[in-house]
Amino acid sequence: ELKENRLGPLLLHGFLMLVAHASLLAPILTWKMVTLMVVAAALHTATDAVRARVRGGDSLAAFFCDQAVHGAVLLVAWGKITTEHPC
Repeated sequence: ELKENRLGPLLLHGFLMLVAHASLLAPILTWKMVTLMVVAAALHTATDAVRARVRGGDSLAAFFCDQAVHGAVLLVAWGKITTEHPC
């Protein structure tokens, strides 16, 4: 059984992802960014939970699909942030 199939490790992983992003962006954080990071962390955890529960979830194809979803979520969040505050 995959360790990711248990709720505890999935929640810890999502929380650590949130903390890592918040730590890197701490000097420029806004409430909008915090909200988007919480949503991204929740989606990240949900995506990993789905992958852990589907047949073949440990395959290379499932890994790349998982990473594509994570990347899409981050791109949407980045777009929401940068359209309001362009460099």
